[in-house]
Amino acid sequence: MKRLSKVDLEIYLREEPIVCKGKIAWVRKIEGDYLEGGVVYDTGIELRDINQDDQRLIKQFIVQKKQGE
Repeated sequence: MKRLSKVDLEIYLREEPIVCKGKIAWVRKIEGDYLEGGVVYDTGIELRDINQDDQRLIKQFIVQKKQGE
């Protein structure tokens, strides 16, 4: 994927997915012997076209994960 490419997303934080669009904000190549195939890509996606209820659900999920670290 190239930076700024548009993507359609389904995010599963519950039984029903959050459906939205996104744009690739950044891509980082990660290499290592421990990785199957040797290379993976870490990708940041800017979420777009997402309703406020789904935004709140994602924010709550992130906060819970950070508190668990």
